[in-house]
Amino acid sequence: MRFEVRGNLTPKQSVKVFRTKTGGVQGYPNPDHKKYKENVVGQIVNQLPSGFTPIAGPVRIQYLEFRFVTLNSFSCNMKRYMREYDIGKPTRPDLDNLMKAVLDSFNGIVWKDDSQVVEMVRVRKIFGTPGFTIDIEEIEERAGKYPLLSKFSNRTFGRMNDLLITEDGYPINPAGSEK
Repeated sequence: MRFEVRGNLTPKQSVKVFRTKTGGVQGYPNPDHKKYKENVVGQIVNQLPSGFTPIAGPVRIQYLEFRFVTLNSFSCNMKRYMREYDIGKPTRPDLDNLMKAVLDSFNGIVWKDDSQVVEMVRVRKIFGTPGFTIDIEEIEERAGKYPLLSKFSNRTFGRMNDLLITEDGYPINPAGSEK
């Protein structure tokens, strides 16, 4: 599933904290982020097929690309060089804050919670028309290839630290016998 969202990107940064006159501490979120999230959610909902229900299982993000307007401070040669050699945007905002904002926007709409994202294959920041593109796919259970540990829940291996797993995903009891 591919989503294209247009518009200036607003990272989700931690809450800004300041001291009050009475010596207390108070924090407030970035007000721009709320508007940004509403814009992103609106664009996502418009791109969903009718009757779509949020993904319940694990999710892989195949591709996530953030696009920014080219900085005016860059020379023409620098801009051409960055396009020619496909160099990403080396300045702020931080990639992790951008990802937090995007993943949180998809909560309850495309997936139930962003904790379901278990794999991100490629993420980049580049120059172009402001916005982002994201390719999402639901990971199907690979029971034939990688047996799930729940299959072995009837066995007791002692402490979880004693449980080793082979490259094929099979559990091994280091003591050599069932406890």
